[in-house]
Amino acid sequence: MEICETQATTANSRSLREFGWKNVVRFFITPKITALQSGSQSPGLCWRQCGAIMANHFHIFWACQRIQPYWREVTNEICKMMGIKLDYSFTTLYLGKIPEFIPHKYKYLLKILLACGRKAITRRWLQTDPPTLHQWRGIVKEVYCMERLTYILRLELEKCVERWEKWIVYALCLE
Repeated sequence: MEICETQATTANSRSLREFGWKNVVRFFITPKITALQSGSQSPGLCWRQCGAIMANHFHIFWACQRIQPYWREVTNEICKMMGIKLDYSFTTLYLGKIPEFIPHKYKYLLKILLACGRKAITRRWLQTDPPTLHQWRGIVKEVYCMERLTYILRLELEKCVERWEKWIVYALCLE
């Protein structure tokens, strides 16, 4: 139930929320699905060339040894940015089950940061190399710009600054 609620409340962007749902319902075509649909004897090898056979959704988004460094970098950046400690787990980082100890005021931003982590993977779909931290930051910046515009149109800029405060400070430090 909580994972469904996370997808429904991630960002103001309907497209980002839809993207979250697509991840939960395993919308994306993986090597395993391709192999099964083609009816060939193809073993459904992971396109990241890690050697995995019948690479499924879990493998492509989480378990692939080539994607693990990316998730570790994203996790470290989020922890550093927000001053929190996150479990390095599929349930938290991929499914978005936010731990109870995370302050409520950080949950909104955390859901967006994690969704952007998944989005970076799909932008590198079918490519050997996993996404980079730089690509993840770019996606977060895109979402922030659209969120900020939405809040301005709603005359709620203060709410935007409050929700995105940790990202704003973090982004300023990168410049």
